[in-house]
Amino acid sequence: RIPGTNVGRAARDAYPLARLASMSFTFIGRRSGASRHVILARAKSTAAAAGACPFSGAEATPKLNHAPKLPIVGSLPFFPPDESDMYGYLNRRREKYGEWYSFGAPGFSKSIFGTVFLMNNPSEFVKVVRGEGTYPSGIVEYLWPIRAALKECNSALVQTNSDGTTNYGLFDHGEQWKKQRMFLQTGMLDPRTAKGFIPGISRAAELATSGAPEMGKEGKLNHYLNTAAFDMFSSFMLGEYTQAAAGRADDKSNNDENIRFCNAAIRFMEMSMADIARSPYEMIMCKLGIKTEKWRDMIDHWKTVQEIGSLKLDRFMERRQRGELNDVEKASYFHNALERFEAQPEGNESNLALDEVKQLCILSLFVSVDTTSTVTSWNLVHLALNQEVQEKLYHEVAAAVDSVGEGQLTATVLERSNTPYLTAFIRETNRLTPPFPSITSKSNSSKPIEIFGQEFPVGTNFVLENIGNDERFIPDANSFRPERWFAEEVESRKGTKQEYIDHVLARDPFGQGARRCPGSRVAMNEVLSMISHLVLKYKIQVSSPEIKTLDDIEKNWAPFIAPNIPKLDFVPRRQ
Repeated sequence: RIPGTNVGRAARDAYPLARLASMSFTFIGRRSGASRHVILARAKSTAAAAGACPFSGAEATPKLNHAPKLPIVGSLPFFPPDESDMYGYLNRRREKYGEWYSFGAPGFSKSIFGTVFLMNNPSEFVKVVRGEGTYPSGIVEYLWPIRAALKECNSALVQTNSDGTTNYGLFDHGEQWKKQRMFLQTGMLDPRTAKGFIPGISRAAELATSGAPEMGKEGKLNHYLNTAAFDMFSSFMLGEYTQAAAGRADDKSNNDENIRFCNAAIRFMEMSMADIARSPYEMIMCKLGIKTEKWRDMIDHWKTVQEIGSLKLDRFMERRQRGELNDVEKASYFHNALERFEAQPEGNESNLALDEVKQLCILSLFVSVDTTSTVTSWNLVHLALNQEVQEKLYHEVAAAVDSVGEGQLTATVLERSNTPYLTAFIRETNRLTPPFPSITSKSNSSKPIEIFGQEFPVGTNFVLENIGNDERFIPDANSFRPERWFAEEVESRKGTKQEYIDHVLARDPFGQGARRCPGSRVAMNEVLSMISHLVLKYKIQVSSPEIKTLDDIEKNWAPFIAPNIPKLDFVPRRQ
């Protein structure tokens, strides 16, 4: 019996209070699908118990430790997060509780203690991935402010179940989630399809680079990268070159509209995932149906996103009906989505309504503003702090543009075989400064599971921790070396505890399994394109002599772990 988890009927009945009193947390779990919220662990003898773990040198069946927990507030009073140093906090927590431990994260488990189980062995975590089932749980189920906003604004994604409960579609699980998810990911996740959008994404990134010098001098690079991400995703979604980052749209009214959309998306994400989600007071007021001033402000931003997003899609549809779309627009994701909507067989239960299709596209455009830009911002910081790395990257990309790109930054140039240092650079950035506190988190949705010789019931929440920047596991963890991803170094890590960082689960920040980010391939192409164009056009340097290392960079966690990018100088290179 695991301490702090066999909570009984009274505690289970009080579960909503645990959701209301959720506090700031540092990792993501999954909602339990189990009918009981009792976590039992039964030790079993296993042949795998002999030997040592190749990732850490610890015993193959490590001891399960338990962080102390209290009802409603979980483990947070005993080990509160340090939002200014999340990487250090996570490493210290792991040092305190070990490589396999339980922790109370309120709101991320149906247990009143918020119990989740954390490990750093990716091979063991694969068992959890295989136990996801047909309708796996996902991180978005825990984004309660977004779910509440969708419901309050009568989103087409939200429906009422036959038993009167609310189904949040893409932000839930079950058949409705599957229908919306399958429609959304078509045209995004397929590698060949995603590759076909690179010319447009690359063109949007190239246009956006002209805004970098001014934003660098003003110290507004975080916002600049938000708008650049919007520009690149707009080329994919609508075949439109918005030029919000460059500030040079042909139609000034449209550019103002795009900036308003970006600003509203940024503020809504900040408020929903930080100001609102981490406030017990706001959670309680929301559950009671009381709309605070902060809540109303957040909803206003969401309504702006919806209003502008709807206008953009409606204009697109009207021009399509009049036959006015150009070839780039006809090749866009939204045009393809409309064709797929119209081709749905009549009477099929898996059909989506037009309003659902539009909502999925608006939601994708909204998410694109803040997610990809966080990944790009860390890459930009590492370019500025590591001049030798930057020069190696510049020479590689420039040579590939000349040799295989015919003078252009093409999809062929961005292939790993032609720009291996670029791929290694992106991978090294994700190792040292990942945007999420953990690699992934899942629950075994379909069947009981055995982890490290102990059995857990359906619906138990597990987290795979990110130890790529922990010096207890990676001796030179704080050194930024893209070369560590070259074949010879990867081979040298085999059979050692450092091999962890090479596992497929640690490859990128977009999750794994059935709930992997549907726009992950598009997002990665955006990062590759933006960084390549910037390094081709400018020599990027930190303006302040006081900023020399990563420790000098301020960081925040709202909602992702992101740098407050300092002022940078963008010195034009000779073309």
